[in-house]
Parts: sequence; structure tokens; C-alpha cells
Amino acid sequence: MKKFAALVLAMLMVISSVSAMAMTAGTYEAAAKGFHGDVKLAVTVDAEKITAIEVVEHSETEGIGSVALPQLVDAVVANQTIAVDNVSGATITSEAFKAAGVLIYLYGKVSIYHR
Repeated sequence: MKKFAALVLAMLMVISSVSAMAMTAGTYEAAAKGFHGDVKLAVTVDAEKITAIEVVEHSETEGIGSVALPQLVDAVVANQTIAVDNVSGATITSEAFKAAGVLIYLYGKVSIYHR
């Protein structure tokens, strides 16, 4: 788990050092392994900002990971970056959420890391 967290943090650091680029409007999906299965996200952007994030699918623990996901969505949309704090008590869910965001960035070319 520590290696996974270190990898996600390293990827965030590299990506955040890249200047912001114009985004291609659309909805992009990706998934990453959470505590009990994949956390699948759909991130919708316009040319300038993240407009919505939907947690399409998850199997996270009811009352812990399931509560963390809406908090993460709100934090990312409010701050316009995936580089937000983990939710206390839901570290694995938080890291899966961020890892899915990293995949959306890498494959969708959506600038959700640096503002």
C-alpha cells in the first residue's frame, strides 16, 4: 500500500509541475482499485474547468469510503484540482479516487492537476 501511495504522490508531483493546458470539453471515465473493488469516475470538463464528477461505480465500505467519495468530489470541483487532501479514515478510497483522476489526465489529456 505504501508503494501505491508513493506512486500516486509522485505522479501528482510530476503532473502538477506541468503548466496548465487547454482542456478538450467532454466526459472522461477511468477506474482504480479501491478498498473492496474499483472506484470508477466520470469527470466532465469544459474548455476551462471541471464542471462535474460522478462516481459511476464503487464497492467501498458503507459509512466510510462511501461517505468519503462525495467529499472528494466536492473538494476537487471546488478547488479545480485532484491534488486534495485524503479523507481521514478512508485513505485507500481517497487514493483510488485520485488514481482514477490520474488515469483520466493521462488518457484523456484533461488538465485537472494544476491551476
